[in-house]
Amino acid sequence: MAAAISEAWIRKGGIVYGAVFMRPFDFQHIRCTTKEELVRLRGSKYVQSSIAGIYKQIEADLKNGLEILFIGTSCQIATIRNRFKEYDSWLYTVDVICHGTPKVETLKASIPKSVLQMDYDNVEFRENCDYKIAFKKAGETIWSSPLTHNLYMKGFFKALFNRECCYKCMFAKPERISDMTLGDFWGLDMARVNTTMDKGISLVLVNSNKGRKLLEMVKDDIEMIARPLEEAIVGNAPLRHPMPRTWRYHIYKKLYPKVGFRLAAIAAMPDIILKNLFK
Repeated sequence: MAAAISEAWIRKGGIVYGAVFMRPFDFQHIRCTTKEELVRLRGSKYVQSSIAGIYKQIEADLKNGLEILFIGTSCQIATIRNRFKEYDSWLYTVDVICHGTPKVETLKASIPKSVLQMDYDNVEFRENCDYKIAFKKAGETIWSSPLTHNLYMKGFFKALFNRECCYKCMFAKPERISDMTLGDFWGLDMARVNTTMDKGISLVLVNSNKGRKLLEMVKDDIEMIARPLEEAIVGNAPLRHPMPRTWRYHIYKKLYPKVGFRLAAIAAMPDIILKNLFK
């Protein structure tokens, strides 16, 4: 859905800002003006991205009368909207439903050093509904680690590595700060939906008149079905509350400085690891 909206936005002469992987090993927001540049934005990034360095670009675009589409987490959007509140009419925002964002250093610590030394140009976290960490070169996978074996991905979904602020996130609620909210439609009652989709379905929440305009732009490019809001809220915990800080977090945080990422993550998730081994 983010790709469809971004491409439509570029066609109408707008500017898109979104998160990408950057060498040597970082994730940050960039400015896109062409369809070709948008390819780098595709795919979920289960890690914190930096928006430092793009404020001047956004300000210049807005002062030049260009309409901007910013895609990011709710806290990033709160920052952008607050900084450029006088340009609200030209600034459109899309937030992704967020479980919390671990630091890049945590992700890097989970990757074997031999892999980090490879010649790669992208890091991906999923392919449709197939969760994994994959290092790629020119679109080809040169190393990958599936969810069943990857400690970082397991820990991410258990909110093991989140930043402190994520556990008390003020944006994890049905009332959204953006014009549109996107995510996976967990909780969708497929028995009541007439669709042939078999690769996952996007959840789209329209939160403002500007969000409605975004949806209107792509209505002829997508298959769209209206569902009750409650269905989305029940199926997506971050729409109700922040991800909780559990006993796993406390074990990991205490052990990580002493034994490193791998042993600390194993100690915090022994039941999950054993379950996968038995499978």
